[in-house]
Amino acid sequence: MYMEAYGQVGSWADSVMKKSIEAVMTRKIAKEDAKEVLPKQEVSPSVGGSPMATPQANQPVEQPQADVNSEMMAKDKAIDSLNKKVANWRAKAEYRNSLVKLQQRELNKYKKKEMVGVK
Repeated sequence: MYMEAYGQVGSWADSVMKKSIEAVMTRKIAKEDAKEVLPKQEVSPSVGGSPMATPQANQPVEQPQADVNSEMMAKDKAIDSLNKKVANWRAKAEYRNSLVKLQQRELNKYKKKEMVGVK
């Protein structure tokens, strides 16, 4: 049962990490594609626009790094959460094992008492 739970946790953790990495890469690619398309869509002053009307067109966009950082923080939080769950399950397994050992000792004591009573 422990190994089944460990396998399920491992596959779940792998899928979470895979999805977060895919999301980061997808966003990064989308941002790079957007950078290539946006400069081509600038409003020219001859068409009626002015350079002051669209100041963000000439400034570099710093948003992708913030998105990557937030994705990395989210991934770190997910990993920390999984590590806490694994530690909790290990503690539960250790507790159950100690209970089993305690019951085994009690059973051995009881068997010894019965054997002494039989003699």
